[in-house]
Amino acid sequence: MSLSESRIRFDELCAGRAMGDLTVEEERELILLGKQLGIDPDLAFELLAASIEVDFLQNSIEQPSASLVARLHRCAAEMAKPSAVILPDVPAWRKIFGNPLTGWAAAAAI
Repeated sequence: MSLSESRIRFDELCAGRAMGDLTVEEERELILLGKQLGIDPDLAFELLAASIEVDFLQNSIEQPSASLVARLHRCAAEMAKPSAVILPDVPAWRKIFGNPLTGWAAAAAI
């Protein structure tokens, strides 16, 4: 699993933990990925889920409140900040020749 795939999986597991639907195996995977990536699972997803639930229970309306929307935008902006992870710059030719469909495309062109 590449570093970016590991980070994506880590975020998915954090979101799953916030929703309360992680299995024991997924919880172990979250801890292991956190150690591999050198980051601790933060409580951002849990806080966001709790904020949405509280707002929903207080207002019990279909439309979220303006304050919740503002908090969601702030949270999304913080999560979109570039991380300290440095991704390698892979040349285009390596991406093309590394793709298993390249051979098929060459055969079709011939």
